[in-house]
Amino acid sequence: MAHKVYKNIELDVIVERLLEEMGEVDVLSGLAALDIEHFAEFRLNADIEYRCLSEDGKTLGMTVLSNGPVEVWDKENKRPLVVAATANTIMLDLESEHCINEGKARFTLAHECGHLFLHRPLEPDSCPDSRTLVAKCGVDFYTRPTNSRRDEQFRERQADRLAAALLMPVSGVRAVVNKYERECAEDPFASAIPIQSHIADVFNVSQEAARIRLECLNLI
Repeated sequence: MAHKVYKNIELDVIVERLLEEMGEVDVLSGLAALDIEHFAEFRLNADIEYRCLSEDGKTLGMTVLSNGPVEVWDKENKRPLVVAATANTIMLDLESEHCINEGKARFTLAHECGHLFLHRPLEPDSCPDSRTLVAKCGVDFYTRPTNSRRDEQFRERQADRLAAALLMPVSGVRAVVNKYERECAEDPFASAIPIQSHIADVFNVSQEAARIRLECLNLI
């Protein structure tokens, strides 16, 4: 199913306008982190479920884009389990050893929000071949090759980019960077703490996500 292709700068603009509409002044000012669960449930009308999604724990999230059965992992009986799912459902495996910190958990949820925002069909049952439309997020999110043109990989990269824009909006990141630069000019010892640490603390994301976001915005 074809979806509109957005440039990175277009996604940043869309998210900034969306956060302005929502009145997220503190997030846009670099003063607070976005409540991503509230965004998912009340802005995207998503249902969030917590399940074990894979035997090896490497599937951190799954977005159900159309009504139908999906396969998860029955941890107690150690076997695959098929469950009925409805469109606009986000399933998260926060017990996975690969999702042990809050920052990564928040990015996983934001990534799944990206699929709902960008990739869900117009009609919940508009699947072309009777399969349930799902998008899965694994442990390699936000580290996929940027030059990949395969449809699935490109959709995953788009979801990554929207997640980064949601959790670390451009104006908010720049506000934190500007404050950091002023502090470093006044106190040379302030630079002992790298800027990505400040971004990670303010927006409650992982150090890796903060660093990659700064690199994508050419701020480091």
